[in-house]
Amino acid sequence: YRNPLKTRLTNERWCLGFQLNNDNKKSTPRIVKPTEIYLDDYHQCVLTHHPICSPNDPELTKLYEQFGAQWLSNCVKRDLKHTGKPEATDKSKDLRELIRSRLHFLFVNNRLEPLASLHEEHFQSLCTNLSVYEVNNIKCQLTFQNSTKTLGKQFGSSCALEQTENEVALYFRKDETVSQLDYTDIASELTRFVFKSPPETVIYTISDRLSSSLDSLRRRGVPVDDSLDTQIVAPTQTYTPLWKKALLAPFGLIWMVVHKKTNLQSSNSNIVHPQPMPSSKNQRRASDPAPVIHFPKDFNEFDVNNMNQMRHITDLSQTYVNPTFIQNEHTEEELSCSYVDLPAANMTRLENVDISIPLYLEQNITKTPKMIDQAKQLAWVLTGLADNVFQLNTHSLHLFCDKVGPRIAFNINGALFFNLRYFNQIFAQQLQPYLQKPNKENPIISTIVNFYFMVICHELAHNMYPNHDLSFTQCLQQLAVGFMIQKETFLRDFSFQNYQTKYDEQSF
Repeated sequence: YRNPLKTRLTNERWCLGFQLNNDNKKSTPRIVKPTEIYLDDYHQCVLTHHPICSPNDPELTKLYEQFGAQWLSNCVKRDLKHTGKPEATDKSKDLRELIRSRLHFLFVNNRLEPLASLHEEHFQSLCTNLSVYEVNNIKCQLTFQNSTKTLGKQFGSSCALEQTENEVALYFRKDETVSQLDYTDIASELTRFVFKSPPETVIYTISDRLSSSLDSLRRRGVPVDDSLDTQIVAPTQTYTPLWKKALLAPFGLIWMVVHKKTNLQSSNSNIVHPQPMPSSKNQRRASDPAPVIHFPKDFNEFDVNNMNQMRHITDLSQTYVNPTFIQNEHTEEELSCSYVDLPAANMTRLENVDISIPLYLEQNITKTPKMIDQAKQLAWVLTGLADNVFQLNTHSLHLFCDKVGPRIAFNINGALFFNLRYFNQIFAQQLQPYLQKPNKENPIISTIVNFYFMVICHELAHNMYPNHDLSFTQCLQQLAVGFMIQKETFLRDFSFQNYQTKYDEQSF
């Protein structure tokens, strides 16, 4: 028996999707068949090949997938090849020794269970046949729908792992301008080789275990002292314990007031999988016992001067291309031990407005000249911090204005959103005397710049760690301290004097 309705839904055009334009700034809505739309889990391909992608909504994702939409990562071929003569340098020897010395805990959790489904043969080859070389460059190509594009250094990987009959060779690119290796790229190659279809979060776990000191890992319960013979055991039961206690210092205030969507607990995995817009159907409260959070004895282990790590964090931000933002009313776990009720959201991007970054308005909110002026003020602060402090792509910045709700800002897949209503209610009135006499000193300027500096740090930290746990706190501390000098330099010269005209020629 053939269901005629299902046949029609499979073969006819009814799916709403969005396709990036060539400049990667705007997207065009399309109505296509389910088999012509893709589910975005490989955003680099979206930027290079511009496939038609579904809106960033979990309910639509499930619906489209049911009728034939494919995940983008299953349709993309990624090819990495080294170029130039491989050299065994002191740097390559040190990296090989680092990996070999940490193999016994690199791919397992604190209970010695594999972080994902292990490829046994590949793991054994890595243990016995690993070589590391330095090369001139790594050529990175993405192939999608028979179209192959080569990525530049900015978007390509800095290393490649290649296997031959007698050798597992890791090649990394020479870069005289960078003193430290990109451990995230290295972890990505190791993860793809050792595991079968690993979650992306595994990459960051392995990157952290390569870059952190043994003392730091030991204090966090990583089994650094176990021998290789006793590790990698089959898990009897895997689960995700959620944090029940939050660490509220030294940035507790920002942590408490800035909302970030937290991930749901998976019942069959020890890895947390991101859920960009959860619905009320799959929310639940945890009953796991709270783990003990151990404070480090030496804050130097945070490595606040690791600019490579911070640069990678900012690079993960990206533009939000959909012209609408819709989510179901739901309850989310906040601070991993309390809950916040979020109202439903249905926001649409304003068109033809002279604001330097996109503004999304909740339905039934009327655009006014005063609102647009305040949006320009907030955009002036945010783009100034992005350009002069974080070297952050301003296309990742967005404004939104809701009627009610607790969120000052949030991060959705690297797109950063800042609440204009909060700026209006907290800062706008205090700012008016300064705007009338912009050359006169006023402490409100320092307050606004410092506040949004911390808010941006908070949201950037969520590029690496979705949950408000100890790893998130350490990342937030790294960002805040690492960019503090640039912020102070920016603050000395900052003024609202030209906020109305600076970006008038730009449109989104």
